[in-house]
Amino acid sequence: VMPPPAFRRGSAGGSRAPAGSDKAAACRARAPEEAIAEHARLRAEVCALLPEEATFVPREMPVHRLQEGCPFKSHAAMTLGEYADKAAAFTAQWVADHPGDGSPAELERAFWRSVCASEPAVDTLYGADLDSTDPALCFDRGRLPRGPWDLRALPRLPASVLLPEVCGGISGVTEPWLYVGMQFGCFAWHVEDLWMWSVNYLHAGAPKSWYGVPAASAAAFERASRRLVPALFERSPDLLWQLVTMVSPSDLAAEGVQVCACEQRAGEYVVTLPRAYHAGFSHGLNLAEAVNVATADWLADGYNAMAAAQLVRRPP
Repeated sequence: VMPPPAFRRGSAGGSRAPAGSDKAAACRARAPEEAIAEHARLRAEVCALLPEEATFVPREMPVHRLQEGCPFKSHAAMTLGEYADKAAAFTAQWVADHPGDGSPAELERAFWRSVCASEPAVDTLYGADLDSTDPALCFDRGRLPRGPWDLRALPRLPASVLLPEVCGGISGVTEPWLYVGMQFGCFAWHVEDLWMWSVNYLHAGAPKSWYGVPAASAAAFERASRRLVPALFERSPDLLWQLVTMVSPSDLAAEGVQVCACEQRAGEYVVTLPRAYHAGFSHGLNLAEAVNVATADWLADGYNAMAAAQLVRRPP
């Protein structure tokens, strides 16, 4: 994870804008036809691995309410084809209502403006935590390369302490989960269960923006979050375990928290380390996979994670 361009406080009171990004306003506006053609290309990439009849239950995600601590609701079950249609309609409407060049920097400004200022109101869907072994998904691994970076293999490598004979198969930990994203579908700030490592691979589709806080700044992140949204922590001391709240990178940086960022593209891995808080969002339709990893040097982190959970009366 690499350092981002300079953070600065935007008009939303916390949206991140890379220095010099005001030039984006002078760029040629993207036509709706271009956005539709780009979505068709992304759809073909995703559906090469996950068929359109694959069925899952996405989360309803009101981006403009991500500083209210509201739990996400489950949408009705839908096929990937139906989800892709929703994603296409969302992107087409967004381009019509918000003329611009569609660049990652522009999408990033819009995302954090919605989070921090609740404007514009953004309601999107996110297919998260989908069991990759679920027959309803029909996930085609036959087209994927095999080897040590196969996410099914990582938790079972010799240095792992998550070997099947030790802990069995655990969905989402030793058995990878899939993630089907659309524009602005996001994952809120969190650390992995028991502060394990995570390995995240973007199989196909549009990029993701990631934000990370190193473990050395985790305590500073927690203190800053409590200062930025104090009412939410008064109501829910375990707020950061719920994966429902976003605070902007620029606000965190203004509080003295070290924040890093990167843009993940198809074919790239993002690795998070123990107790590294992370969050992010999708730029459009995509398909990703993630799994946890733990080696012997993680055991102390796991013990400390259990102690931290007990302080807010959460099961480890």
